[in-house]
Amino acid sequence: MGWLNESIQTTAGQFVDEPASCQAFDDAIERSGWFRVHREVRGEYLFRGPGCEQAQPRIDRILVPTSVAMAAGWSMGFVGVEIKKSGTKLGKIVAQCMDYATACWRMPNGCRYVTEWVFIFPAEQPIGDLASVMAQHRIGTAKTGYSRGEGRSGIILQAGGLNVFENVYGAASCKPPVSGTKVGSR
Repeated sequence: MGWLNESIQTTAGQFVDEPASCQAFDDAIERSGWFRVHREVRGEYLFRGPGCEQAQPRIDRILVPTSVAMAAGWSMGFVGVEIKKSGTKLGKIVAQCMDYATACWRMPNGCRYVTEWVFIFPAEQPIGDLASVMAQHRIGTAKTGYSRGEGRSGIILQAGGLNVFENVYGAASCKPPVSGTKVGSR
């Protein structure tokens, strides 16, 4: 696989540790005003196969859409975000996010919610088989995008090759994803 670009097999950016990645993500997503951010949310798995570890999951962020997002057409419900430092291989993160798809998350109000998608930050949208598997399992990518007018980073959430949320030039927008809806054989 020497022909495959290493940058799409690992997380992106120049974040030397996870706290730096978390800070960059939080700064960019909170600037949009589209989401309430819940940090390090614990949950429980709804299904675990025979012989699987029964650990309690913890996801880095749950994004809850605000009325601003809903009015603008956000249709993805609650979404999760798993944050890593730059240069981390994607394989284990994708497997972790697949596990998170079978979990419900306990929010501060005591209610439990499931996420419709989980995004990996900071990551570029991969290509080939990995991109297909991620889209079918409702795993997307999130990255910062430079906003020239503001002189700071914005944020882009990608799902199945489509920018489903973008707040880069001071104006946020969203598009519903078209992937992750098929079931059964193909």
